[in-house]
Amino acid sequence: MNTKVLVLIVTWLLHVTNGLAQPGCTDPQANNYNSAATINDGSCTYNATTLPYYTKTPLATPLLDESSGIEKAKNKIWTFNDSGGGNKLYRLDTVTGAVVQTITVTNATNVDWEDMAVSTKHIYIGDIGNNNGSRTNLRVYKIPLSKIKDTTTVVTASIINYVYEDQTDFTSKPDNNNYDCEALVFYNDSLHLFSKNWVDKQTKHYVLSAIPGNRVAKIRETLNAGYLITGADISAKSVLTLIGYDNTGIAPVSMWMCFDFRNGFFFNGNKRKFNVDNALSMGQVEAVQINDNGAGYITNERFTQFIFNVPPRLYGYSLKPYLPSVYTREVIQAPTPACTITVTQAGDILYFENASCLNANATIEIYNRLGQMILYKQISANTPVAIPSSDVLLFYAIKNAGSVQTGKIILLN
Repeated sequence: MNTKVLVLIVTWLLHVTNGLAQPGCTDPQANNYNSAATINDGSCTYNATTLPYYTKTPLATPLLDESSGIEKAKNKIWTFNDSGGGNKLYRLDTVTGAVVQTITVTNATNVDWEDMAVSTKHIYIGDIGNNNGSRTNLRVYKIPLSKIKDTTTVVTASIINYVYEDQTDFTSKPDNNNYDCEALVFYNDSLHLFSKNWVDKQTKHYVLSAIPGNRVAKIRETLNAGYLITGADISAKSVLTLIGYDNTGIAPVSMWMCFDFRNGFFFNGNKRKFNVDNALSMGQVEAVQINDNGAGYITNERFTQFIFNVPPRLYGYSLKPYLPSVYTREVIQAPTPACTITVTQAGDILYFENASCLNANATIEIYNRLGQMILYKQISANTPVAIPSSDVLLFYAIKNAGSVQTGKIILLN
């Protein structure tokens, strides 16, 4: 083969390869969306966006005044308190906020429990809080899910002890170090920790073996978060959430959403930051949970400052309007409704009748003509819903007691 032919072949191969792997912003909602891009390179930019949320229920007080972690395991929601809160897991009734089950981890000590993670076989409790940056007894408790039943009251955990590979200085620096941590997820057979950097408000992503023993948390990447990360979760469809607050002013609450990432690096794909609220309204937000449909829960510790006294609460939210459908698509088993909810429209307002049909967790989703969800909200017979669009034709889906009822909304211009 002569040199000219070889050069032509190599040039063609490079052209084809580049055509198949075109980096850029792949999110149509972004300001710099590139329709030709096939790999999200993390370059997407967005206008400032406020993430809607709603209060599900107050939490049991004073029992859960220090609620610091939340996770869904065996289709139930669990939480715990942080430092000094005892070595107990609490199962929540998400309608009333009541504690319906308490499990004591017999061989655990709560130095500073901060977050939970779950795999298909285990639940992990992160005793990872390190406000002074001086702890040498950081650990994660690993509990088999098979040991947790509705009647369980005690369990024993395996222990993962660890240190950070880049920490050499253990001098006590209260709220002035970059080795605090309050966020933990399980992904691809490993634990992943996200630091709460008091000094520069970045977060370091560490990878930690999930095998009990003495381990080293390896640093993988860094995100310029812009606030203190206090909780994390990841869905089975690989959507990562990082929640927290800025410890200045009225302590604004924010959330990062990461998806479409590759090779175990969460920050090399799509990243979007949301404004949520502030501590005066939400309290000190400490934990986040996300389901496969993009919706989830947030909890806060009691927040007391000056005249403000915000009790612990369970909040609901949904990232579904901001995600491609592949990250939120549900396989819904929709049994025939026991009754049909009457939806009455008056201008831009929807009203709901048949109070006996609506359970405490009933929700409505409204979609525009492109199939994008533009509203997600809990509903009741006594709460009308304002329609948030000027589109002529919209669609709604009411999810109630395991059934789904759909219909059309027609707006007159």
